[in-house]
Amino acid sequence: MSPIDNFGIDNSGSNKYAASMTQLIHRVFRLFTRVNRAQASPEFASLRRSTRFSIVVWFASIFVALAAADDEPHFVERPGIVEFSGQMIVRPMQPADLRAAGTDADEIRSIRARASTRLAQKTIEYVRQTDEFIVAVPNGETENSFAARLMATGDYQYAVPNWICHPVSTIPNDGGYWQQWHHQKVRSALAWDFETGDAAVIIAIVDGGVEVDHIDLAGALVPGYNAQDRLTQQNGGDVTDVDGHGTFVAGLAGAIGNNGTHVVGMGWDFSIMPVRYYNNPGGGFLHNLLDGVRWAADNGAQIVNVSQTGIEFAPVQTTGAYVREQGSLLFWAAGNDGRDLSWFDWNDVLIVGATDEADERPSWSAYGEALDLYAPGNNILSTGVPGVLAIGSGTSSATPIAAGIAGLVWSAYPDFSPAQVEQAVLSGCVDLGAPGNDAEWGNGRVDAWLSVSVCRVDLALPIGQIDFFDIQGFLARFAAEDPIADWNEDTMFDVFDLIAFLADFDLCY
Repeated sequence: MSPIDNFGIDNSGSNKYAASMTQLIHRVFRLFTRVNRAQASPEFASLRRSTRFSIVVWFASIFVALAAADDEPHFVERPGIVEFSGQMIVRPMQPADLRAAGTDADEIRSIRARASTRLAQKTIEYVRQTDEFIVAVPNGETENSFAARLMATGDYQYAVPNWICHPVSTIPNDGGYWQQWHHQKVRSALAWDFETGDAAVIIAIVDGGVEVDHIDLAGALVPGYNAQDRLTQQNGGDVTDVDGHGTFVAGLAGAIGNNGTHVVGMGWDFSIMPVRYYNNPGGGFLHNLLDGVRWAADNGAQIVNVSQTGIEFAPVQTTGAYVREQGSLLFWAAGNDGRDLSWFDWNDVLIVGATDEADERPSWSAYGEALDLYAPGNNILSTGVPGVLAIGSGTSSATPIAAGIAGLVWSAYPDFSPAQVEQAVLSGCVDLGAPGNDAEWGNGRVDAWLSVSVCRVDLALPIGQIDFFDIQGFLARFAAEDPIADWNEDTMFDVFDLIAFLADFDLCY
């Protein structure tokens, strides 16, 4: 039983104030925690002695929390961003968590049986990989009342709406051969001197499909999947683009390079896996989106890109953890609603915000502690439909640029684990705020050259840390005439290799 349950709150569907009261207790507890901390400081010493002050704080907090709880349901639709569908994604309490809490084996079995039986009549789909139920909201209930009733039992880890999600960038609306400024900003050309991208690296684009005969994408495509219809492309699943968004996103990650036409992605030769999760323009169910993500990871995609809404919901982290277990990385757009995403932080999802030409954050880009990194996302040129070029802005643009840099790292270092690739991408970011990973800018703005060269000079343990042991590692390889020590790739081992190595080391140290 959770601490909230111990207050004896009736969370049944018949009590219309149940969810609000639960939020009230949380809010009052958080507010008084902050007040008590403040009162403990010297600046509040005189106020602490004032009974009148304490009474004012108490009643003000109660009324503020009551008003907030009464006016704000737990789940709130945001039209055009996330909307209710009449369905929920529900995950029972996990055995490992129950064991850690001291629950015995018989009670664990009982909790799990109750949880599944309670949902049986309303279950639409069971997701075996993540132990989640897709269920219909019962007649006469709302997403909020149903979630409150389920969570009050103590048998569930979460119950969240199966949101209708949408693309997070404006659908590209312009074409022409414009310079792709983001390549200069992230120093793609320097990275391409070392690695242009390998076809063995598969980047999945989970979106509204991809134009399969686009001149700059067709040769890069591998068989994909229609998540709404649960059909692989090879078995008739339609992955063609329904609104232009997926084609735009795919081009930023992997439009074919050095082919004399159109634009170039972050990697010239990546394999692009189209995964369509909605069949009509504008977006689709969160559970279909997550099914597409899991299918991609199960079918060879090392990197999965999601330029859609829905990042803040717990099932995203559950699927992110599953993707990581399959040896892959999940990149997800932060969103274009300018929100501060500081109330959650997923360990297994790389969340990407956007920057503009001046390395500033556009007002529309989400930010906050949840974000891991930023990438160019303003006025970006990419592939469009039908068979043309297009310009768009949004974290939808930033995310495949970051994912493409991960693809370059994996191309250069195919034996790297997902954690090592992630570390290389984050270590290569250019700091735009406080030193290190800060709440405003995360790890900073991506830099393709630094991410690839961070790996290249990282020749000693621990991987991901650039220090003088890496110089020692280079010298040992140079003495042994290891091919990796032919740093300037002129087929000779000489002082120019040492000079070239030290120049790269200086950029990364």
